[in-house]
Amino acid sequence: GGQDGTQQPAELELEKVVLPQEDGFVKAFDVGDKEGLLAFFEEYGFVVVRGAISEEQTERSVAEVWDMVEEQSVHRVDRADPGTWANGWPIGGVGVVGMSSCVGPAAWENRQSPVIDELFRLLLQTEDMVASVDRYGFMRPTRSVPVAKNSSETEDRPEWRGPASWLHWDLNPWDWTTGDTAADGDSLHDWATPDLSDKPFIIEGNATRRAEVALKLQGVLALADSGEDDGGFLCVPRFHKYLEQWCEYNKRNGSKSFVPLPPGNEYLKDHACKITMRKGSFCVWRSELLHCNYSNASPNFRICQYIKYMPASTVRAPKHRAEAVRRRLPKDFVVSPVGQRVFGLNLLEADDAAVLPDKSEVE
Repeated sequence: GGQDGTQQPAELELEKVVLPQEDGFVKAFDVGDKEGLLAFFEEYGFVVVRGAISEEQTERSVAEVWDMVEEQSVHRVDRADPGTWANGWPIGGVGVVGMSSCVGPAAWENRQSPVIDELFRLLLQTEDMVASVDRYGFMRPTRSVPVAKNSSETEDRPEWRGPASWLHWDLNPWDWTTGDTAADGDSLHDWATPDLSDKPFIIEGNATRRAEVALKLQGVLALADSGEDDGGFLCVPRFHKYLEQWCEYNKRNGSKSFVPLPPGNEYLKDHACKITMRKGSFCVWRSELLHCNYSNASPNFRICQYIKYMPASTVRAPKHRAEAVRRRLPKDFVVSPVGQRVFGLNLLEADDAAVLPDKSEVE
């Protein structure tokens, strides 16, 4: 036990994982290599798929992230001038952009990527899915940053790094393994009130029960190369195989669906692996994996977009959700057939400008 009489939880006996690498990045698959990617996913609880979006689409996305950053900083930040990246930087230490979803055309285009759709169809075994409306991630370089526009003088900015590790789950491990519902019930947001905040979209699916879905997945799209030092996605591979045992060793800690790694589990940090990815690649992981992002210790930006697909069966009042999505689509945005399906727009009639609650939906 600890000094204060608290019982130290028992430790899991984990093997050290060495992930297969290719050209300095974690091994990635073509989405067509079903056998290879499913075997990898089964083993490690995550998988990286290459070429989820094109090079041009990556560039459009990066420009859109900068647009958001400049706008949210009330134009104190200028992408072309590193001298402006210190004051008024609108993003907190863990690098998630704002409390609002990203709703520019590039973000929506990425959500309807045929490759991402195919990957989730393969894993969830259904095409009846909805795409999340989540946020961008952006981390500043922290080494050899130019001090001003066109300056050859550089400086290190260790204070821009953010936390080294904040391993967490976006599900409640105890509820998930026993099949109970998380108390914050965010999956029960029924969309019937035209909620203008994006919070329901951002936490969507976190409290989904195991009875509703066999697999709860999350994902991140790399919009820049994410190497060992650039900041990126970090997780404990294979943890889906140990979660139940871990819950037996650790006393329940609240019933929220965002759970930081509790004290007494520091040893698990040694089992976390950096999931290095090339730009344009997409990583999907099971929500049972402890994860977080790792901080940036390089001269490069870390840029990404969080995207996950969920089975449509987990959405209450799907028409209202589709309406909330439609209100966020940019004018003149071209929705593809994949988008029609994963944004839920095929539930709306063309003239359905205001969807009235359907008796069957409002329980």
